[in-house]
Amino acid sequence: MILLFFCITNCVVAQSDRNVEADIFKYDVSGTWEGGDGQYVYIRIEEGIGTNRRIEVIDSALVENGKFRMSRPLPDNFAEVAFHAGGVPKTFILVKTPMIVTCTVIERARNGTVTKQMQIMLDGGPEQEVYRTYVDARSAESVMMIGLAMGERSPGASAGRRDTMTQLLHARQELNRRLFDSLATSNPDMSVTAFIINDQANNFGLERIEEMFNNLTPYAKVTFFGKKLETTIDRMKKVEQGAQASEFRLTTSDNNLVTLADYRGKYVLLSFWGSWCAPCRRSHPKLIELYTKYKDQGFDILGLANERSTDEVWRKAIEDDGLLWRQVNLTTNETGAEVLKNYNVFAFPTKILVDPDGKIIVTYVGASGELETRLEEIFNK
Repeated sequence: MILLFFCITNCVVAQSDRNVEADIFKYDVSGTWEGGDGQYVYIRIEEGIGTNRRIEVIDSALVENGKFRMSRPLPDNFAEVAFHAGGVPKTFILVKTPMIVTCTVIERARNGTVTKQMQIMLDGGPEQEVYRTYVDARSAESVMMIGLAMGERSPGASAGRRDTMTQLLHARQELNRRLFDSLATSNPDMSVTAFIINDQANNFGLERIEEMFNNLTPYAKVTFFGKKLETTIDRMKKVEQGAQASEFRLTTSDNNLVTLADYRGKYVLLSFWGSWCAPCRRSHPKLIELYTKYKDQGFDILGLANERSTDEVWRKAIEDDGLLWRQVNLTTNETGAEVLKNYNVFAFPTKILVDPDGKIIVTYVGASGELETRLEEIFNK
């Protein structure tokens, strides 16, 4: 009888755990759309840009009697999503807290012309409020970055104006860093907190995100975003200083194979760039200088481009910039995305210096002004 009791108890506990997990990984989005009968609403994944853009409908519902509902287990390959109604998107994050959506068609008058526009209101409780605060701040920073990039390309832009815009951007980034840190530490029991930490992982740094992850509640850790954050931490550890660099096998611009093992016995700089990336290309003259100076002393560079345009545009950029080392277009290589993932490349330019034994010495994200000093230390001992 005692044995039977324990068996029944264990079965009940196991079933309870499965029910809790099913609850964690299920979303519920419902709402109203007055006058929308016969129309469909959608939930779509929308991520990436250019050739890496991904759009996928993961759920839809027919509006009947002014109401709709979508509820099912969370997909295992998403980050943020967009709710669509009447051709209008509204981003949000899928979590277990029910989402209530109100779709309203409003009239707007402009210059004597009246037009109808869809207005979407989302109410998903505290998690969605935290998410919206985060997204609004992140979007403001992105707008400033785009403005700075456009200003740099403008022939009439003065150096003083560019410096001012750069200072404003840095101020915004510092403000956001403090905001994101506060959101993450103040809401340890939310799935969206794990999302924010993961999205800003490289800005926080490995030590800080490990602290943040350990501060999460058991619930937040087992959500989709919690598990994804744990994976991110493991990946960041693989590219720490002293870690063995991940091997790869890629096809170069001249259709030859290249592997990391080809560079054993040399110091090699893995230069992640793109023809579209102005800061990447501004760094090329200095890289050419360093390559020319140290190539006979055991230094090499491998260009790894993440392209958003055609192969021809990439090849023209190589020629225009006068690059002297081997080049790879990761976008057209079957394992290119895997290389970006293995080396935890999230921004461009990123430069990773690897020693003759294949171990990572240092990673530069963005500016790499210290690279010259580091190479001098290596080759002028």
